[in-house]
Amino acid sequence: MESQLTPHAISHIANELNVVTPIVQVVGKIPANMPQAPNPYKTFISDSEEVLPCWITIEGNEDTLNSLARYNLVQLDDISVFTTNGKLTVRAGKIQIASAEVIRKIGEPHNFGLSSSKSTATTNQPTDSVRQAGNKLSTDIRHQNQVVSLQQTPMRLQNSVDPNYHLLPKTADGVVQTQPIASLTVYSHHSWCIKARVTVKSPIKEYNQRTPDSKGQILSCDLLDEDGGETRIVFFNDMVLKFKDIMEKGKVYYIHRGSIRVPTNKRFCRFDHEITAGSETVIVPFLSTPRVGGGRVSDTGAPLDDDDTIAKIKWDFVPNLAQLEPYPSDSWVDLVGIVCEVGELTDITTKYKSQLQKRTLWICDESMNKLEVTFWGEQASGPDSVPNIVNPNAGDTLSIKAARVGEFNGKNVSVGNQTLLEVNDTSNERVRQLKQWWTAEGSAFRDKLEPVKGKGGYGGRAVPRSTIRRIKDDGAGSEPGRVDLFSVIAAPVYFQRQNLMYVACPQEKCGKKLGEDMICLSCGPQSRGIMKYIVNLNVSDSSDNLWVNLFSNQAEKFIGCTAELLSDLQHRSETEYTAKLDSCLFDYHVWKIRAKLDEFNEQRRTRYTCYSFDKLDFGKESRRLVAEIAATLPEDQQDSYFIGE
Repeated sequence: MESQLTPHAISHIANELNVVTPIVQVVGKIPANMPQAPNPYKTFISDSEEVLPCWITIEGNEDTLNSLARYNLVQLDDISVFTTNGKLTVRAGKIQIASAEVIRKIGEPHNFGLSSSKSTATTNQPTDSVRQAGNKLSTDIRHQNQVVSLQQTPMRLQNSVDPNYHLLPKTADGVVQTQPIASLTVYSHHSWCIKARVTVKSPIKEYNQRTPDSKGQILSCDLLDEDGGETRIVFFNDMVLKFKDIMEKGKVYYIHRGSIRVPTNKRFCRFDHEITAGSETVIVPFLSTPRVGGGRVSDTGAPLDDDDTIAKIKWDFVPNLAQLEPYPSDSWVDLVGIVCEVGELTDITTKYKSQLQKRTLWICDESMNKLEVTFWGEQASGPDSVPNIVNPNAGDTLSIKAARVGEFNGKNVSVGNQTLLEVNDTSNERVRQLKQWWTAEGSAFRDKLEPVKGKGGYGGRAVPRSTIRRIKDDGAGSEPGRVDLFSVIAAPVYFQRQNLMYVACPQEKCGKKLGEDMICLSCGPQSRGIMKYIVNLNVSDSSDNLWVNLFSNQAEKFIGCTAELLSDLQHRSETEYTAKLDSCLFDYHVWKIRAKLDEFNEQRRTRYTCYSFDKLDFGKESRRLVAEIAATLPEDQQDSYFIGE
């Protein structure tokens, strides 16, 4: 009798496929009294594998419903699907009894979307009376059932259709309704849905949460759609556990709902927007979605395993390495070059006293420049890491997606978790051009390659001299994710003496403020703390004044002693303590300042931090001014300006 039911009917109905008059079994209780229209007739239907609630329209079905009994086989028509109280429900406009003689439930069906409680599904063996009843089914109904089964052959069967597919927004003809990634904004309606390929899947990383001894997890995936739009989706904690096994690099997914926000730090995210997954987020693999109307199939008739309308990767190469020079530090670029040198694996100690492995290689191109590429951690030392598989003597090419630009004695780039690497990607025209150049002439100039030049200055950026008023008028540090550097000649006139010092966690990797109970939010209870500075200083020049923060070494240099010694002085003699602080004021210095836009409690403001300062050398400053004046004159008059040492 199970063979007379439409195979996988519940899954096809739930996923809004165009199933023609499926045959199912009524497994719900039959109401004692017929409901009055327009109230529906409510019961449950099964295909021997899964069960769904079913509301049957009273009007036009009165005679059939009056004779309907539990376990009857029925044929449904005019079917629609809707959600009520968060549950998927079927509405049938027409119903016909196909067999009224079945007396028990067929199979062991379970609720739609849930796995069966038994590892192996068993089917009740029908009795002789049931077999006889099944034989009485009309030839037309059996033929129609066979047609329905044939119509569903190109589609995915129940076991491969994702149970969340019905949650995706669809058009009237059952096609998933998506929009381009480029159209997403922080104001997008919550019902947005995109179809995109995962191009990069980062490793799962741990981070310290606010509560002691509590670790959080984070996972991110870069996405690309068929229009070339790119973004990334980020998972935290429970969402990592939920989606980490679903998301795979190279696969295509429907992604529905999530929080869209603007990254606060462009150093760690190269996109204008990113998606944060939440409990409402629905992610359905493209492979596990049905192909409405048969879908795209291969020559053998099998459904294609991928959406070839979405590229595997989108490259936006810098034309050549020489043109990398104007790019600022911390910007993101795509590069390609010939591997011409591979360095040795080295161990370094970070500022947090932890050990980290590092390895560099050099790439070059026809601009006759070479560029240092730095790998860290597992990407530097792993057996399958790029530095271990490329051969600098074989002309191997390296394509780098999303490398971060840095500068130290010239330009360099670093490879991170967001970086995609391809070795010898001959499908790319630019790679083929470089290989031809290397084979024809490039390898002969290996010893004549020059490093890509940088712009100089702190962090790879020039540090211009300015005035405080001009800095404010120009809006330094007013753009999200951007860091502006400048220097001014100014005198400190005042600083906040309250909360000048704080008790910090003694752990080398921490240094966070301890509470009154000597508990660090990251490291837990501590037996003792150490004193640290947080100096909020007002500096002034002839144009305006500016509040600047000094931390750690710069604060110690400004005060002239460590925070521990100043704290002892404060407890020993308030007069000496006040005199010590007063002695720091009103001397002119050259201040090098970093301006950055910070956000706190949804309020944005520019924060100015001093990363270096020196006492004003009047002779050196005079020579700098004379040089600037001379630079404005014609070349034949510049020699008249003698600038002594």
